[in-house]
Amino acid sequence: MKKNKSKKKWTLIFLLSAKNNLFNEQLKVIEEIYSVGSSKDVDFVILFDAIEGDKFSKKFTAPAIYHVTKDADFLTDVSYHQLSSTAKGLTNKTNLEKLLTKAVKDFDADNFGFFYKGHGGPATTDISRGAFDTRLVKVDPRMNDDKIEKKYSKAQHGWTFEGFCEYPVISNNKVKEKPILLIYSRGNTESLTYSGMADVINKVFRKKIPGFICLDCCWAQQIENANKFAGLTDYFIASPDEMPALGLGYTQLCKQFIKRPSIRAREVANLLVSIFYCTNYADYDSDVPEFRKMGVSLTSVSFSNFQPFIDSFTTLCRYLIDKLKNKDDQTYVLIRNARSQCLDYTYKDTDKLKAGKIDYPMFNIDLIWWLENLLYYNVDMPLDNKIFEVINQLQNNVIAGFMGNNYKKRSPGSRAIGGNGIAICFPANKEHAEESILKDNKIAFFKTTGWKELLNKYYDYKFDERKGTAKGGPVFKGLTIEKSLAEDPERLIFKKAKNKIKAKKDSTA
Repeated sequence: MKKNKSKKKWTLIFLLSAKNNLFNEQLKVIEEIYSVGSSKDVDFVILFDAIEGDKFSKKFTAPAIYHVTKDADFLTDVSYHQLSSTAKGLTNKTNLEKLLTKAVKDFDADNFGFFYKGHGGPATTDISRGAFDTRLVKVDPRMNDDKIEKKYSKAQHGWTFEGFCEYPVISNNKVKEKPILLIYSRGNTESLTYSGMADVINKVFRKKIPGFICLDCCWAQQIENANKFAGLTDYFIASPDEMPALGLGYTQLCKQFIKRPSIRAREVANLLVSIFYCTNYADYDSDVPEFRKMGVSLTSVSFSNFQPFIDSFTTLCRYLIDKLKNKDDQTYVLIRNARSQCLDYTYKDTDKLKAGKIDYPMFNIDLIWWLENLLYYNVDMPLDNKIFEVINQLQNNVIAGFMGNNYKKRSPGSRAIGGNGIAICFPANKEHAEESILKDNKIAFFKTTGWKELLNKYYDYKFDERKGTAKGGPVFKGLTIEKSLAEDPERLIFKKAKNKIKAKKDSTA
């Protein structure tokens, strides 16, 4: 097929993962893009990972590029370029680099946008060497995890039982059975990480970076992931929680590019959030019952002032690390109190579960919510200033757009997910940490900011629990998770409040 000779105003590149249970949903997304088709000013290009040829069609047995033309049918369309059928798929970064390089070269444009659409996980995509399959079943709510695992672990011959996901609703039926999603894999030994994806994007685009990068998948908007894409794009759009399977709303998105080919990256970032709201945001009235109580959000992050956030967050981490090194019990309890009020972005409250019983070892909590709880419990004025500076950077410089749903905004000191649009990995204990992305030494954010060192100091801290339950005294005032430090009459902010009240009474006397 001849390459595109004329330079366009925009080329949108869609990396689609279909080697999973989302194949039908991916076909719908592709149909949306094909229904609009490229124009004289805008090109739509799909990078399609290989799937099992005997299950669908032999033409899909190798990774390929599809140039989307209007009125064509993807299932009968001829690929623009295809790798060898013996290629290992796009898990291999070299293969991804080959396809992306050709797409960028042959479909040159003034501006590029990049999408990943598929499942998301702890710092990784589901573009893998293996295959995944899921089954929805209903079980008696009295069945514990061990019984479920015993019943279903060998129910799918030739597949490995990865675990199950318990949906947050109970269907209305006579025995009140609860739906669970069984997860199986086959031949899965390696996956393409977000970090690996970023490395390929960096190598291919070099100085001509995409105006935006959007990860249309679950659990991608962690600050660790965002940090990896800093410098590779102007805007990073993703979700810290569960995204709807059909994604953003690609028909409306593509139509806007055709209608307004001179659109700017900042406008696209806002457009993605607004289209998401118009199409798939209202999960609470979804036709799919299991979606109705899931939190759904989308966040646009700007990298124009990202470094000041990194600097302020690093300063905060170093301050807390030094306090823990100096055996400061109040700092340990402060961090523990704040963390105890943060629920993670998964289906269950995982804090008290054994690591092996957790369906998705994400351990990502709302970053701003944790910082707000640090402020709530804190009695150290210099620390207050450092926390405020990080929150200021996040809310005013980093988060450019946010749409969140189903999150109740609670006052600090009460347990909640938070729902401020950006997450961070903070396992509740050392056992969880050993199963999390903290064990990955390649994540730059951990080394840059000291976050991993801070958590290690926190997990290894030797705290005398008797101090936490003792009555107040001159040495230690009995900080506990149950009692808020904000109620401490010595806390500076409350001193100020009481002085204002007293002054007002004096003036009205």
